[in-house]
Amino acid sequence: MNTVPRETVRNVFINCLAQYQIKDRKEVFYVTTTAQAILETEGETVELKEKFKKFLIEVLYESVVQEVDGKSSGVYFSWVISQALQELGVTEE
Repeated sequence: MNTVPRETVRNVFINCLAQYQIKDRKEVFYVTTTAQAILETEGETVELKEKFKKFLIEVLYESVVQEVDGKSSGVYFSWVISQALQELGVTEE
C-alpha cells in the first residue's frame, strides 16, 4: 500500500475544503475557519475545535472518488482519504 508523506496530509485537507460544494452560509464559515486553522499552524499538529473537526471529517468522506451513474465525483482515492482520516484520529473497523 502506498503512503502519503505526513506534510502532504495538510494539502489533502486544503484541497478537499477547496473542492467542497458548500450547502449553506454556515458552511462558508466552517470552510474558511478550518482552512485558516490548517494554514496558520506551524509544526505537525493542527488543533481544531470538535465542531470543525467533525465538519472536516464529513468533507473528507465526500472527497473520495466515486462513480455514480457514469459520472465521477470526488478529489482523492479512498486510500489517501483513509490516511488523512487517521491523522484526525478516525479509525474504521
